[in-house]
Amino acid sequence: MSGSLSGSYALGSNIDATATSTWNSNGSGGFYGFAPVGIAPAGPPYAYFAGRFDGLGHTITGLTINRPASDYVGLFGFTNGATIRNVGLVGGNVSGASFVGGLVGQTWSGSDIISNSYNTGSVTGFGTGNGSVGGLVGYNYGAITNSYNTGSVSGVIIVGGLVGINHGSGGAISNSYNTGTVTGTGAEVGGLAGENNSATISNSYSIGRVSGTDSVGGLAGYNTYGTITNSYSTGSVTGSTNVGGLVGYNYIGGATNSYWDTQTSGWVTSAAGTGLTTSQMMAQASYPQSSGQWDFANTWGIVAGISYPYLKWAFPSGPQVVSGTITNYGSPTQINLAKNGTQIGYANMGANGFYYAALPVNTIAAGDKLLAWAQTPSSGTSTPGGLVALTSAGHNTGLDYVTNALTLSATNSTLDNAALVTAKGALTDSNIPYSVVNGNNVTLANSIGNSG
Repeated sequence: MSGSLSGSYALGSNIDATATSTWNSNGSGGFYGFAPVGIAPAGPPYAYFAGRFDGLGHTITGLTINRPASDYVGLFGFTNGATIRNVGLVGGNVSGASFVGGLVGQTWSGSDIISNSYNTGSVTGFGTGNGSVGGLVGYNYGAITNSYNTGSVSGVIIVGGLVGINHGSGGAISNSYNTGTVTGTGAEVGGLAGENNSATISNSYSIGRVSGTDSVGGLAGYNTYGTITNSYSTGSVTGSTNVGGLVGYNYIGGATNSYWDTQTSGWVTSAAGTGLTTSQMMAQASYPQSSGQWDFANTWGIVAGISYPYLKWAFPSGPQVVSGTITNYGSPTQINLAKNGTQIGYANMGANGFYYAALPVNTIAAGDKLLAWAQTPSSGTSTPGGLVALTSAGHNTGLDYVTNALTLSATNSTLDNAALVTAKGALTDSNIPYSVVNGNNVTLANSIGNSG
């Protein structure tokens, strides 16, 4: 593509990009990985990507970009007037300095369009000046619709789950979401956008955990002249100053018909938006539904008392929800989920210990052995504990467990050693609170008891 940056391209099949981890030697025994397509304008002649790229629903797996001293880093480094759609980045690691995104480092104009695209890999930005690090796009001037991020995002300043900064009259995020953890060591950190500057966010949400220092919010860290409508957040939010459940700091802009969960976020205040309890967030009646408001006929869906609102394009048959509460864990963390020994996703744990995941329908069948365990031990927690459950074909809620215990949850059946062996399979995470010896004997981790 670098040979013709204004051409039209399509993926004819899925691409395994794991080999990119050993591309382009850095001269010090390591590798820079993949070289982003399109660079920031320094011309003429210009070298940004201005063409069309259609993934046709295919994926690129294991993409590695390791350029911690470089700006404008992503599959596409810099675009201007480009259309990118129907592509998924699965796994992999993308790192740069500033203007870093899994898919695009920076979109430059209001005519840039990204649609039906997603990232599940990790994205890291090391830049201390401009920052702008996002799971999908670092710095966005264009339109992003029907897209999402589930990978972890970390940086210094202006860090967001979907975009680092959403900017200008052309900057428009709609029908999109983030579930990944967002971490910033500096200011302007948000679940969906680190900064929303004179731009719009609509019909979007974030359920990822968010942490930063100043201007930290569950959906947007810093909202200036920006408009947020029909959106929400539920993730735990941690910061020191200007911290809010939905928006950390708001200057002149605002949030209309937009909400945050006061229980899972850990905040009853926000610079914009309206706070609701978890039960209120899971009730359709809590959302205004007149013209131009929440559209539960076409855009949104909800399972009363079980799910938060979901986007129908992402879950056309509805989600399958896994949820529960962990007692005495400490600071929020990620809860891994596996069935029959294969990891199927993760749940975000809120400030009150409630964890929640919306999986594609039929991900879990009746009788599957579900294993849930915390990603890493929390401060002051010696062993995270875990849960093994026999599942139902529908939603699996109320799967509660206690720290420092292995909880067994089964209805009208018995969980025996064989079931625990099946649940763990070949998983090797040291935080799983039990091990399998000689193929069929189960040994609890030190300091673990059993419950249930």
